[in-house]
Amino acid sequence: MATLTIQLLWQGVCYIFRRYNSTAAQENGENTQHSEAPQQADMEPLVRVNVDCIFSVEEEEDYTSGPAKMIIANDGSKKCAALLLSFELSTKIQNALTGQRKLRGLELRIEQQRTEIFHNDQKAFGFVIRTRNQLARLKKKATGDSVEPTDEQKQHMQELQDRINEAEDRRSTLRIEDESLAEQLRLAVQNQRMLQHEVDVILDDVYVNCQLLEPQTTPLPSQQFEFLAIPEAYQHQSNADVGSSINIEPNFAQRGSTDERNPIVQQASFDLEKCRGNLARAQRDFNANRESYGRELQSYLAAHVNSPHIDLQAEFDLIHLQKGQKLTRQLLEAEQAYENVKVVARAVGVPHGYFQESNFGDHPDDGYKGSQEIGGATLIDRKRIESWLESSGQITQHDWSRKPEIDDWSVDSGKLFDSVSVIAQGSDRKRIDRWRDEIGHY
Repeated sequence: MATLTIQLLWQGVCYIFRRYNSTAAQENGENTQHSEAPQQADMEPLVRVNVDCIFSVEEEEDYTSGPAKMIIANDGSKKCAALLLSFELSTKIQNALTGQRKLRGLELRIEQQRTEIFHNDQKAFGFVIRTRNQLARLKKKATGDSVEPTDEQKQHMQELQDRINEAEDRRSTLRIEDESLAEQLRLAVQNQRMLQHEVDVILDDVYVNCQLLEPQTTPLPSQQFEFLAIPEAYQHQSNADVGSSINIEPNFAQRGSTDERNPIVQQASFDLEKCRGNLARAQRDFNANRESYGRELQSYLAAHVNSPHIDLQAEFDLIHLQKGQKLTRQLLEAEQAYENVKVVARAVGVPHGYFQESNFGDHPDDGYKGSQEIGGATLIDRKRIESWLESSGQITQHDWSRKPEIDDWSVDSGKLFDSVSVIAQGSDRKRIDRWRDEIGHY
C-alpha cells in the first residue's frame, strides 16, 4: 500500500485546519479579535507539496479501478490537471522504461562486439592473403625446374593450405556471430517499439477523452503531394495561363493533419529523423573511406615493414576493397530505409524535408511534381487579368521612362576580340553584330 511521509500529512492537516477556521469565522460572525488569527493564516502564501508518493509494495488496489483519465487535483497551492493512473498503464510504463534502459545497454554492448568481430575478420582476411601469396611462391618455386615437388615441399604446401582453410572457417564463424548480433539487436528494437506503442495507445485515449487531441482517423496508405488551396480549375492550367504576379493564399501548402501530439505522427517524425541521421553518417563514412586510401596505405606499410612491399600493396587493396563494399552496402541500406520512412511520413502528413535536400534528384514516387511549382507559387488567372486591363480604359502613366537610358558604346576597331555584352537583345545588339561582320568575326 502506498504510504506518504509525515511531512505530507502535516501539511495536509495544517491546510484543512486553516480552511476550516476561515469558514467557521465567516458563518458564526465572530468578532475581530477572534478572527484575526484565521485571516492571517489565510493570507499565508500556499506552496506546492513537493513530497512524492512512495510505494513500499505496489498493488492493484493502489490505482483507480477504471481506465486512466485526466482529473482535477490540488497540489497544495492550486487546482490543476492530473493523470489518474490505472494499474495497467503503470505496469506498461514501467515495462517501457525498463526496456529502454536495457536497449541502450544492449546497443552499446552489441556495437562493441561487432566492432571487435570486424577487426578480427580483417586480421583473418589479411592472414589468408599473406598465406596464399606464400603458397603461390612456394608452388612456383617447386615446379620451376619441371621437377616433381619433394615430400617436404608437399607437406609444407599442405600445411599452408590447412592454415588458409582454418582462417576461412574462422571468418565464416565471425560472420555468423555478426549476423546473430545484428538480428538480436533488431528483435530488441522491435520489442521496445511494441512496449512503447502499448503505452502510447492508452495515453492517446486519455488525451482524446479530455479533448487535448483530436480523434485519430485511419491514415491513407500513400498519397501524392498536392496544393489543397488551389482551386480545381487552376490545377490543370497550362503555364501560359498562369500569371507572373504572386498572390499566395495563407494556407496554400497545407497537407492534411500534422498534429505533433499524435503518437503516430510522433513515431513517424522520430523514424524520419533517425533514418536521416543514419543516412548522413553512412554517406560521411563512405566518402571518408574513398579519400583516406593513401593515408591508410602508408600506415599499413609502416606497420608491416618486414613483409614484401608488393604483397602488402595487394593485401591492403583487398582489405580496402572489402571495407568499401561494406560501407557501400550500409549506404544503400540507409538510403532504402530513408525512402521507406518517407513513404510512411507522407501517409500521415509529416513533411520530410525540402526538395533541395535530395540534390535535385527526380524520384517518381517522391510525391513532388515540378509542373506544380508554378501553380503553387502563382495563383493568378492571367486571362482574367488581361481582360480586366483591356476593359479598364487608359492605363495610368508613370513618371519613369519606358526606354532606359543607355550610354553610347564604342570600340576600337583596330583590336580584334570577342564582344561579350550585357545587352543581348534590341538595337544595340544589332550594332554589335554589324561591327563583328565588318571586322570579320562571326
